[in-house]
Amino acid sequence: MKHVDENLDSGGILYLKEPVGINERFTLNDFYSEELSSGYSAIYRSLSEYTNLLTDTFFSKGYTHIACSPTWPEDLENRKETTNYYWILKK
Repeated sequence: MKHVDENLDSGGILYLKEPVGINERFTLNDFYSEELSSGYSAIYRSLSEYTNLLTDTFFSKGYTHIACSPTWPEDLENRKETTNYYWILKK
């Protein structure tokens, strides 16, 4: 938060994009991906977790919410447990 405030002027726009668990938090631990040809671990927080995080981190500091939406239409989604969302905030 400190670095955002230092580098974003009043009225500046902040764009955030994150993978999100579709129905709830989704955790992978040392999961092997054929697509990546590698193992990885990840936590995909739920949309409500991101809402709470943004409220505590940005909205409580005066940022305003401009938009929140899935990154692409549902029919283009190629994952069962996760999707991507974006948020646009104004300082």
